[in-house]
Amino acid sequence: GLWMLKKFAVIGLLVLALVVSPRHSWLEAHEGATEVHNKAVVQAFWNDVWKERRFDRIDELFAKEFVIHSAGKEVGPRSKFRAWVESFFENIEALELEVHDIFAEGDKVITRWTCRGRFVGQMFGVKGKGQPIAFTGVNIMTVRDGRIVESWVERDALGLARQVGAMN
Repeated sequence: GLWMLKKFAVIGLLVLALVVSPRHSWLEAHEGATEVHNKAVVQAFWNDVWKERRFDRIDELFAKEFVIHSAGKEVGPRSKFRAWVESFFENIEALELEVHDIFAEGDKVITRWTCRGRFVGQMFGVKGKGQPIAFTGVNIMTVRDGRIVESWVERDALGLARQVGAMN
């Protein structure tokens, strides 16, 4: 009698608590941990590759099939992307990249940044003369299984073209 009633009351309260409680489940906590990890992978890319110039880290942080979509073209897989990044440092002397914001949502990590340096290479059909340049951009990177698999970049190409003398 009374024992059975108490048992059903406890089970009922547990079910009610699960149904009406705010969504702070193990799954949500796990998803938050994944976002923190994904953000850390992308932060390692900005810090280790762009600030410390450790291009070998690309092999650790990026999937082999990685592709970047930037300025209307795709660069991939990872080996071609690494060469593409290295070419930035050949074209822009004293390159500095400043990360202003970084957010994670699911498998996406969004970064807003500014790149500065002196233009010494070839860009937009123009040869650099050491003039200072600065441009801003936003990256949306997809991280899966601890590696960056895709990136979409929007940058101020018009402003950059004007700074290097390719446009008036």
